Amino acid sequence: MDNLLTLKEVAAALRVTTIGARRWLKDGMIPAFKVGKDWRVKESDLAAFLEGQRWTPPPQPATDDQSKEVG
Repeated sequence: MDNLLTLKEVAAALRVTTIGARRWLKDGMIPAFKVGKDWRVKESDLAAFLEGQRWTPPPQPATDDQSKEVG
């Protein structure tokens, strides 16, 4: 079973404020559930959210020098 993280732990892991983290939870960007008044997030759900946010640069278009055939 996954460990459950509190709102403060999620915010600390993402290095954002608890207000920002709460907004993401309420908006459904990060899967979460409430236990009473408190938010809980599975570690695996937070990891999946982070993987989905990964940015990779787009491939660079070939320059004129690279696109010419050597011949």
